Amino acid sequence: MENLDLVSNHKSYQEKAYEKWRFRFETSLSLTWILPLLLLGAQFAFVGNQINYDVMKLSNWVGVEAVFALPVRFFVLMVTITTLLGLYARSLQFSEQLRLSNAQQRLAFEQLKLAQQQSSRLESQLSLYIKKENFSLYHEHIKRFESKLNSLLSLSKQMFRLSTKVESDSLVINTERLYRYTFPENSYNELKNANLESDNFIFSEGFPVIDLDTLTELDISLEDVELEQQIKHIVQNIFNIGIFIKTHTNSGEDFDIRVFAMDVYRALFIMRLTGLISIEHYNEVTSSCDIHLNIFFGELKNSEANLQTPQS
Repeated sequence: MENLDLVSNHKSYQEKAYEKWRFRFETSLSLTWILPLLLLGAQFAFVGNQINYDVMKLSNWVGVEAVFALPVRFFVLMVTITTLLGLYARSLQFSEQLRLSNAQQRLAFEQLKLAQQQSSRLESQLSLYIKKENFSLYHEHIKRFESKLNSLLSLSKQMFRLSTKVESDSLVINTERLYRYTFPENSYNELKNANLESDNFIFSEGFPVIDLDTLTELDISLEDVELEQQIKHIVQNIFNIGIFIKTHTNSGEDFDIRVFAMDVYRALFIMRLTGLISIEHYNEVTSSCDIHLNIFFGELKNSEANLQTPQS
């Protein structure tokens, strides 16, 4: 507002100066014709009877400049004065226009700078809003994923009749770690995958979820502790992504290979339904497990001890 007032005051002063000198120029322009004509009329009035009007005489033509010298010279003087006044008035007008243009440019620059500051502030506010929104969506997605895992844990336990006979759940999931492996593209800043399944398989034939070679060489004659450690080594990749099977021997309980095997099946089931393993690799692994682990089930080797293959 202060700049606008200065521009307004400056413009008013320039306009007054220009209007004053323009009035002088217009007055002088009028007098340029009036005053010489008045002098000419006075000359005719006072000495007109002495002037020879015979146009047939050359001497009269030659003496015209001398006879009318005063009006002519005064006219030339007025033309010169009027021209100077006009040039000065025009210079004031041009100066006023130039200064006004500069003031408008400065004002436009300040408005542009203010607009840039406002735009930057809006961008910062928008960025902060987006970050807050992404942060909220990210945590909401983790909660939804955790809810799905709990449902899958419950469902998988119901699908394994042997597991339902175990009071405490021996399959434990580290939700935060498993989430990072399932959705590596998601972060606090951006939620790229809002689904509850991974977009990419972690495990495949090239990187199997279970060490099938070691599984085929499993020594079933080992003692409980050694057998458990060997099987844990076989399924180490499952542990690495945050799905853990409790070790009963560490708690003083007898190791039950059947419960451990059922928990392996449950872990594979959960990984399949969260998109971490392809259906082909899942079928390959479970088939191999059926061959090498069913020997531990004895009379329990029937339909109620096998995982129902999940739908893709």
